[in-house]
Amino acid sequence: MKQIIGGILIILSIIIGYDGIQKFQDSSADVKVLGIHLKAEDNGQKQTAFIELVLAGLVLAGGLYLIRSSKS
Repeated sequence: MKQIIGGILIILSIIIGYDGIQKFQDSSADVKVLGIHLKAEDNGQKQTAFIELVLAGLVLAGGLYLIRSSKS
């Protein structure tokens, strides 16, 4: 049972991590107009992306712990 839950947590961490990376990449935009480079960033979205990446790491650690503890 622990292996199943651990596997689900690992898959969930991959999904959360992917979403966090996508949000981080979408949080800024660059435009070059008449030789002038303009850059806009959404700090709120960037902060949300970091929180999701940390959460994905914690969920991954929990899933790995469950899988390893069920083997012993």
